[in-house]
Amino acid sequence: AASAAPDDVGVRKELSKCEQKATRDRSVERRLAKRMLGTSDQSKPSPDKKPSRAKMFVWGSFLLSLLVVK
Repeated sequence: AASAAPDDVGVRKELSKCEQKATRDRSVERRLAKRMLGTSDQSKPSPDKKPSRAKMFVWGSFLLSLLVVK
């Protein structure tokens, strides 16, 4: 039990570090969403849906990377 204790502390530290990173990522995500919504409101997208598709791709890859991190 004594030999396992230091490892346990390390694991706990890693976990808290990951949790902090996750919450930071979430706040960044919220800020990005606000900014993207703001810009999309100002400049109306052109009739062809290419910009929105690109945006969807960016969001998809971004969310995927978040899932991979967790």
